[in-house]
Amino acid sequence: MMRKNKSSLTVKIFLITMALLVAACSISVLCMAKYIPETYGSQLSERLQNEAQELAQELGECTSLEDCYTLVDSFSLEMNARVSINDQEGYLIYPEAGGKIDMSNDTVAIMKDEDEHSQAIEDELLSGIMFPFTIKNTGEGYILEVHGKSSPINQAASAIQETLPTILTGIFILSILCSLFYSHYITNPIIEISKVSERMAGLDFSMKSDLKRNDEVGVLSESLNALSGNLEKTLHELESEIRKEKELEQKQRNFFASASHDLKTPIAILIGHLNGILDGVGDYKNAKPYIERSIAIAEQMNQLVQSLLFIAYVENGTVTPVFEKSDLAELVRRSVGEMSCLIEDKGQQLSVDIPDRAICWFDSGMMERVIKNLLENAVKYSPAKGSIAISMSQDRNADITFGIENTGVVIPNDSLPYLFEPFYRVDASRSKENGGNGLGMYIIKTLLENHDASYEICNTDKGVKFQFCLTASKIHKKSI
Repeated sequence: MMRKNKSSLTVKIFLITMALLVAACSISVLCMAKYIPETYGSQLSERLQNEAQELAQELGECTSLEDCYTLVDSFSLEMNARVSINDQEGYLIYPEAGGKIDMSNDTVAIMKDEDEHSQAIEDELLSGIMFPFTIKNTGEGYILEVHGKSSPINQAASAIQETLPTILTGIFILSILCSLFYSHYITNPIIEISKVSERMAGLDFSMKSDLKRNDEVGVLSESLNALSGNLEKTLHELESEIRKEKELEQKQRNFFASASHDLKTPIAILIGHLNGILDGVGDYKNAKPYIERSIAIAEQMNQLVQSLLFIAYVENGTVTPVFEKSDLAELVRRSVGEMSCLIEDKGQQLSVDIPDRAICWFDSGMMERVIKNLLENAVKYSPAKGSIAISMSQDRNADITFGIENTGVVIPNDSLPYLFEPFYRVDASRSKENGGNGLGMYIIKTLLENHDASYEICNTDKGVKFQFCLTASKIHKKSI
């Protein structure tokens, strides 16, 4: 506890402030006690000299020595000084001649009452001042000699010495009080700020400094609060990025696991067919059907690998969208024309409601792949003689909304959120008959996000509808 008190900033400032105040005030009082009597004595001597010079001029106007004696006595009483008149030879004429004041001794005893005690203060004579003067009528010359008394100076020095202990004690007490106030005034804000900084060091940003000041301490408090807020925001962003990174790593692991699963089975089948053909056993003696089946499996594997490569290129930035101002309506008509044979083979009905022109900024290659993938899915999952409806509109802001709806099929609601995940298939058996490779919707999602497009898929009264919207302002900014 003692060590903590010694290291406390409040205690340090208190001790330093008190020491400085006590030292400064004590030195000031001691200097006053030493120099005030001297200054007072100098002022008295200067005044005595000026008054004595005026007295000498007045004595020069007198017509007799008796008149001079009266002036001298009055001056002596008024100025509390020893005044004498000497002749030209230096012999004392007055006061002995007048016999009024007996000041033949060098000192005069003056008694001073102090409470119930009496203290004798020896009244020493100060150095003398001499002025010559001449009686007006007789023309006789004389010398005025004035000596000041030290009793006023001694009394002042004695009073200062008597009050000095009381003054020093008062200075000490006042220094303690002032130091206590000053140390707490200075350190309380610092203590509050240090508490906030300690909480920040422990990554606790809930505590804020409440100081409302306009000085540098107030600026420090506001800066600390701003730093706390920025650190808290940055920490949350970092935690969010870490979570996203972990989720991405998990998705990548799941992606590779699914890709490995989808490649492992056809590769095993392909190896089995080739070994059977080489051995020429059983049904494999008629190799043609197995070779055709192996080629079909190899084509499926090639499509899967091409899809994987395309996704990788888009996600790592190797393939980036090249935005050009083109006609999306024309692109949809061209894609529908290429898929018309497949639609006719299944006897499906197709309705297309699109404007003549729909000019917008987009990557033609990527958007063509999106449209064809949507058409393929619609044709693939719609039953024979089902219907497919394509619609498109463009508003006054040049935003384009595209929708495609196929009938005769419904997706379970609990499967809708997972349709855009790679390798996800609604059929649990992961059958390849209608399920494809499970990357179609994931590719659509990736390409639309490269266009900052919004998209959704939902069940309708007739079947399933997919819709996306290209916002012209967002795409235009990406194209610049």
